[in-house]
Amino acid sequence: MPPMSASHDRYPYSPIAERPVYDWPGGKRLAVYIALNLEWFSFGEGLGAELAPGGPQPDVLNYAWRDYGNRVGVFRLAELFAELKLPVSLLVKHFEKCGNAWQLAPNIRGRVAFQKHNLIAGVPLGVFDVIFCRNVLIYFDEATKRDVLARLASQLAGDGYLVLGASETTRGLSDAFVPVADGCHGIFKRQLVVPKAVAAA
Repeated sequence: MPPMSASHDRYPYSPIAERPVYDWPGGKRLAVYIALNLEWFSFGEGLGAELAPGGPQPDVLNYAWRDYGNRVGVFRLAELFAELKLPVSLLVKHFEKCGNAWQLAPNIRGRVAFQKHNLIAGVPLGVFDVIFCRNVLIYFDEATKRDVLARLASQLAGDGYLVLGASETTRGLSDAFVPVADGCHGIFKRQLVVPKAVAAA
């Protein structure tokens, strides 16, 4: 007889004939788990995963699999499973179905506060990891833009991000922000100003 394979420490060996019998409720012997996997791909950053080698553009095969399937086919599948009375898990974190649309789950919506705020003279609301201020600065003169950016910088965490409109910038208006990367128009990272060392006399 060939020698037995070397054992490991992950779990003890047990012959299947000596293992206890595991049955599902009602004496059922088989359980089936069905999940619809929804994947997300960045626009303008390549084609993403390929199910199979694609042909010349437009790549109909992989486009249909990763884009059309997620946007249209997944809802048809969900409706089919519902008609067949087969429970299915939608692998979508933090969202839930609401009629024909999707909305944030209650545990996330409950953490959102809606209120009016004056960017020029309002009392600071706190310190945030990200601030969205899209297409607002374009309506201010240069002096007001500087003032607003200074206020936003004081309310942004040291490693936080500021999101402006695609045509808006902090360049020439504030030294507290730096662009994230080329191609990410309107997204800036908080820049910590490190005091220069004072030379000893």
